[in-house]
Amino acid sequence: MHAKLTKQRLKKKEKLITQCPHTNLTFYAKGMCKNCYHQRGREKLAEKCQHTDRANYAHGVCKNCYLSAYHRQRRAKHGKKLHDKNKLLI
Repeated sequence: MHAKLTKQRLKKKEKLITQCPHTNLTFYAKGMCKNCYHQRGREKLAEKCQHTDRANYAHGVCKNCYLSAYHRQRRAKHGKKLHDKNKLLI
């Protein structure tokens, strides 16, 4: 009995793409590939920003607000860096 259970645990069920036309790509979530899931698979809306009609990206905000805050924090942490061809100006 114990040997049978371990064989069943070792055998993984192959996840197939059934909800999008990209059956040749790898499975990501909800029966879709990664691109289709991020475009159509997420249903929860943003709650913590003014864009309540947009899909939730992370931490309750939309993608635009999340990336804006992320880059703002990153600039504050690392200082303003400008790239001038091959020179890095700080």
